[in-house]
Amino acid sequence: MTLVFSAFLKAFGQFFDPRMQRVLVKTLLVTLLIFVTLAGALWFAIAQGLEWALIPFLPEDYEGAAAAVATILISLILFWLLFRVVALAVLQFFDDDVVAAVAARH
Repeated sequence: MTLVFSAFLKAFGQFFDPRMQRVLVKTLLVTLLIFVTLAGALWFAIAQGLEWALIPFLPEDYEGAAAAVATILISLILFWLLFRVVALAVLQFFDDDVVAAVAARH
């Protein structure tokens, strides 16, 4: 158990290393870029779906607003549910940087 605690303290101590901070920033930026891209594609798909399915029920003035509201709600739910998975998937591309930083320090 002391080995686990020791490893945790070493990992927390290296969190403030500039190399680890760069990996963190790169991972967050790429993850957010993925979510922004997916939200744009989702908005396009919802706008097309509303145009196809709900034109008889919505006035023309409300089509854009309905698509925007639906996109925001769905995007927030997807962001909440998928952020961790997407961030870990992105992080795997930068794992060499993490290994190099840990190997250089320890």
